[in-house]
Amino acid sequence: MEYTPLIKQYFSIVDKYPGAIVLMRVGDFYETYGPIAVETSKALGITLTKRSIGTSEEMANMPLSGFPYHALDNYLSKFVQQGYKVAICDQLEDPAKAKGLVKRGVTEYITPGLVTTDAVLQKKSNNYLSALFLSGNSIGVAFLDFSTGEFSATQGTPVYIQKLLDNFEPNEIIFSKEQEKDIFALIDTKKLLVLDKKKVSAALPDWVFKDKYATDILTTHFGSVNIKGFGLSDMTLATIACGAILQYLKNTGHDHIQHITSLKRLDSDRFMWLDKFTINNLEIVNPQHANGSSLIDIIDETVTPMGGRLLRKWLLLPLKDIEEIRDRQDNVKALYNDKKLQEAIREALKDIIDIERVVAKISIKKAVPKDFIALKNSLRAIKDLEKVIAPIETLRDIRLYPCQELREELEATIAEDPTQSDYIKRGVSKELDEYKTIKEDSNTQLKIMLHEESRRTMINSLKIGYNKIYGYYFEVPNAHRGKVPEGWVRKQTLTTGERYINDTLKVFEDKIINAGNKIIELENDIYNTLLERTTENYAKYLLHDAAMIAQIDCFMSFATTAKKNKYVCPNINNSFDIDITAGRHPVIERCLQDNEYFVPNDIHLDKEKQQIILLTGPNMAGKSALLRQVALISLLAQVGSFVPAKKATMGVVDKIFTRVGATDNISTGESTFMMEMSEAANIMHNISDRSLIIMDEIGRGTSTYDGISIAWAILEYLHNCPCCPKTLFATHYHELSDLEKTLPRMNNYSMSVLDNTDKIIFLRKLEKKKCEHSFGINVAKLAGLPQQIITRAGEILKNLERIAKRNKNGKQADLFEMGKEDNYKQYFNRIKQFLEAIDVNTITPVEALVRLQEMKKIAKTV
Repeated sequence: MEYTPLIKQYFSIVDKYPGAIVLMRVGDFYETYGPIAVETSKALGITLTKRSIGTSEEMANMPLSGFPYHALDNYLSKFVQQGYKVAICDQLEDPAKAKGLVKRGVTEYITPGLVTTDAVLQKKSNNYLSALFLSGNSIGVAFLDFSTGEFSATQGTPVYIQKLLDNFEPNEIIFSKEQEKDIFALIDTKKLLVLDKKKVSAALPDWVFKDKYATDILTTHFGSVNIKGFGLSDMTLATIACGAILQYLKNTGHDHIQHITSLKRLDSDRFMWLDKFTINNLEIVNPQHANGSSLIDIIDETVTPMGGRLLRKWLLLPLKDIEEIRDRQDNVKALYNDKKLQEAIREALKDIIDIERVVAKISIKKAVPKDFIALKNSLRAIKDLEKVIAPIETLRDIRLYPCQELREELEATIAEDPTQSDYIKRGVSKELDEYKTIKEDSNTQLKIMLHEESRRTMINSLKIGYNKIYGYYFEVPNAHRGKVPEGWVRKQTLTTGERYINDTLKVFEDKIINAGNKIIELENDIYNTLLERTTENYAKYLLHDAAMIAQIDCFMSFATTAKKNKYVCPNINNSFDIDITAGRHPVIERCLQDNEYFVPNDIHLDKEKQQIILLTGPNMAGKSALLRQVALISLLAQVGSFVPAKKATMGVVDKIFTRVGATDNISTGESTFMMEMSEAANIMHNISDRSLIIMDEIGRGTSTYDGISIAWAILEYLHNCPCCPKTLFATHYHELSDLEKTLPRMNNYSMSVLDNTDKIIFLRKLEKKKCEHSFGINVAKLAGLPQQIITRAGEILKNLERIAKRNKNGKQADLFEMGKEDNYKQYFNRIKQFLEAIDVNTITPVEALVRLQEMKKIAKTV
């Protein structure tokens, strides 16, 4: 099939980027054709049209889909969010000067893990690309945020790697082609990994995933002799994953990667363990409900994007080292009571842009002049910040580099209000200044030329104009056509006159056009040199500044939140105890109405006397909130933040496990109860002596007997296992309270309730006793169930309780028998009502027989 030259050009580029959406610039639009156009139309929700692609009739209906070039960023965001790769194919020459088909080529290849466009990226979240390499029962993993240059890696068991994948949430994952089946088998069977298949991206050739190749590409990039300095010398799988990421950058045309200046080893022993269930259940970074709030929503008072991203990482990777935690606390203390200092720091921070991402854009040559203006202002703010923090003893290890030489160069080079065609200041280049003068003086010169030609030709109404087709021209009215001199060339005839050019005008036009082109050429040369020099000489200092500023911003956020919400500094030690006085839930207390008050509670857990708290009480009494607040206070304490309590002394927790709420995964055949048991199994297999376990309503997804049995067995296991993990266990199974007699380190607690005749009041106060009632019918009434149902439920409950008490063996009575007896009770009530309605003094014999027949019908219903 003989396509038109444009369509031939398009599909020749498509062949080089299989699996990608190729957007080709055609005039003022980006267009797609054929099957890619159909896919684009669906993905973006835009109109699908048709285009002729040849001379024959069957070639008249090529699918076409496109959008204006200026809307690229908006549509890129939609593509990336759906997991597409996008190749942007631009015009490589001026269409006005092109001979034949305009030359086009891919100028940027965007994948979900390699995004640098501000409109696509989230300011306070990282955008990670990840690589995996499997070997036996170990996996190497690397994470790169190409938009900031952050690069890290590690290796470990599948369980640990899964945890990191849950924490980092990469938007794209690459792997070895040789391991493609293994990767998808692991995902499909869920033996090891639980990944979103849309994010599992490219399978690279096997030769990429070799130790020597990975080491060579890493040492070449970082200019090092070996990889010992990165702490990966004993991590072959992690090294291979890192090498695969750098090769993937090459494969996708990302050659400018000087902003990737370091590689960090992720040390599993350094951070608290938070699995995906805990992250979701505690709502650390994402609320479970659309209108809800997460922990980060409450405590994030950061000013800069770098600070916001770092705070998110800190929350997902709490520390275990006491000294590191106390260092963070000391910095928060230094800011906590000094309002003027806080204001001064905040004033400096608000003028600092996203330095990490701007440096990345400079490195890959995507920065625009306005980025440099913002960077220059940021460097001035960094100088101010340096002065502000200088007297703070705890912050003296934080060194900033204001890069004064770069700031002065930017001040002298980039125009304050840069435009696309004029962004280099006067004085940078003498040649550039001369051409700018020519261009700026063109209007004056045109006026002089018009005056001289009008005088010479005696055409008083002579005009000079310009259009893209003919360039500059003289316009002569019809009344003066006879005065046109020899040598003038007619270019266009109008109804009111004619347009001409002459040698003088052509020379002037060439001079102006040449000046414009030379200005563009010279400004581009100066700008590209500035990009390269900034990357080479200042990138590492700017990225260092960004990291230090992010830390300062986080300390400020903690101090601001603590002051505003009345948090206290917790005492972190090496004990196994958790001792919280008047603790509060950080999220719930901030979401209460003005007339509501959060009731604080004390909690003590240790390994000797109170390892397990069994918490009973009705729904809505605050059990779940209490469980979660203990976990959140522990997490905040090890992040380095102050905590919502009157006082808190806490031993380091190495793992927080939670099993709360009802969830299912019907698409994979996993019921609520199966999910519940899977989460419980994960906890039992990974507990340690420093673990904190939060379990809420274990066993509720199955029958009563099964549920109680499982909950009972789990409690015994947690109590009797050698590591004795600290546990908060909430349940509706009041029968479990009797375990207090056989499990000496388990104590019964309940949420207090004021039970009046007409209603109950939830006091939300923890008290050391078991709860005898669930108050379920009371809660149902509060929820608004019809009164008829509430009344009937109360009758059934009393009957069931009466029968259960009467059972001599103390076992749970058969519900069928209970229901049968309840039916008898209903029968006798109906007979009683029936008889009371009969007046024996007036009833006739015939009516009595009729009533007797009706009573027999009632008897048959029992």
